[in-house]
Amino acid sequence: STVCPTVVVADLEIMCKAPLKLLQAGLGDMLAKYISICEWRLSHLITGEYYCEKVATLVRGALKKCMSVESLADPAPETIRPIVEGLILSGMAMDFAGLSRPASGTEHYFSHIWDMRALEFQTPCDLHGIQCGVAALPCLRIYQFISSVVPDRQKALNFVRNFKIEDWNSFLTRFLGKSAQGLIEMEKKDQKYDLSSHQRRLDVMVAHWEDILQIILEELPAYEQVEQFMRKHGMPVTPAELGHSDIEVRNTYSATKDIREKYISSRLLWDLGLLDEAMEYL
Repeated sequence: STVCPTVVVADLEIMCKAPLKLLQAGLGDMLAKYISICEWRLSHLITGEYYCEKVATLVRGALKKCMSVESLADPAPETIRPIVEGLILSGMAMDFAGLSRPASGTEHYFSHIWDMRALEFQTPCDLHGIQCGVAALPCLRIYQFISSVVPDRQKALNFVRNFKIEDWNSFLTRFLGKSAQGLIEMEKKDQKYDLSSHQRRLDVMVAHWEDILQIILEELPAYEQVEQFMRKHGMPVTPAELGHSDIEVRNTYSATKDIREKYISSRLLWDLGLLDEAMEYL
C-alpha cells in the first residue's frame, strides 16, 4: 500500500532553475486536473462512484493558481510556487480520497498508452506531464462534442448490441502488444461491456442529461483558453508535435476506456453509441 509522505521538501530556488521542459511538464500535469475533476463528478452521477466535494475543491483551488502563472521562460521562485504546490496538493487529494480520481482522467490514459506503446513498439513518448497536457486539449474538444448531442436510446442500444468483444480484444492486442492481456483480464471482472450494466448507465444518463451538461459547463474551460495558455508557455499543443499520427490518436482514445476501471469520457461515448462519431473531434 502507499502512504502520503509526512514532509515534502521543495526548494524553489533550486526548482526554478530546472530545464524549461521539466517546468512545462509540471504545468501540463496540473492542466489535466480540469478533466479529472469533471469525470469524477460525472462518474459519481452515472455510476454512483464515491465523490468528495472538499477534495475536488482543494484541487480546483490549486489549478486556479496555476492558471495565473505568468512566465516559465525565466522563472523566479514565486513563479513556480503554484505549480509545485499544485502537484503536492494533488497528491494529498488522492491520499485523502483514497483513489486517483482527483488528479487523473482520460488525459492520463493517453499518456499511459503512449508509454505502453513506446515500450512495446518503440513509438514516440515524452515526459508524463507533457503528454498529459497535450492530451487534455483533445479531451476538451471531446467534451465540446458531448455537450452538443442529445442521447438517443435506441441508437445506443443498437451500437452496444453490435459490439463484438472478441474483435475489440484483437484490436487491443495489435495496438498495445503484451500489455493488452492485463486489460482483457480486467474486463472479465469489470464487465463494463455487459448489456445489463450498459442499460443501467444509459437509463441514468437519459434521465439526468441536463445535469451531465451542467457538470461539464461548471468544470471545463474553453479549449481555446487552455490552448492559448499552453502556447504562451511554449508548450506543445498537439499530439503530432509529440510524434503521434491522427489514426494513433484515435486508436489511443478508443483504448482509454480499458486502461483502468474508471468511468471516463470514452466510456460515456461508448454507452451513448457515439464513440466513432466523436473521433473527428480529436
